[in-house]
Amino acid sequence: MYVTPGPNNAMVLTSGIKFGFSKTIPHMSGITIGHVLQVILVCLGLGKLFQLFPEIQNVLRIMCALYLLYLGFKIIGSFSKIKEDSSRPLKFYEAALFQLVNPKAWTISTMVASGFLPKDEKLVISIFFISITALIICPISIS
Repeated sequence: MYVTPGPNNAMVLTSGIKFGFSKTIPHMSGITIGHVLQVILVCLGLGKLFQLFPEIQNVLRIMCALYLLYLGFKIIGSFSKIKEDSSRPLKFYEAALFQLVNPKAWTISTMVASGFLPKDEKLVISIFFISITALIICPISIS
């Protein structure tokens, strides 16, 4: 899901073409840190909810799978064009805050929480490993 086209990938591609790799690094770093924080917060919130109501985790898995199928059908055969021409690369904090309104980032965070969080007491350890994984995969997928 990280490497599929989305708002972050399109914006980083545009920024890299217009401003070069080195001026796009703050943008990429902001996306990565913003998304990792989002994953941690979603996992903490949903993790506690899953411990109280385990059946919600299965419902959320099904909902996420259906949403992915919906996105897949929307993507097939359609190629979006970047419409906005930005005059400067995004700053670190702008890219980090963008994750709050990025539907793909929310989908990934929710999928990770519903798919990989344990139902036992090892929630913090699991969130740590999920966060490290996101910290490694996210910059690779957008660079």
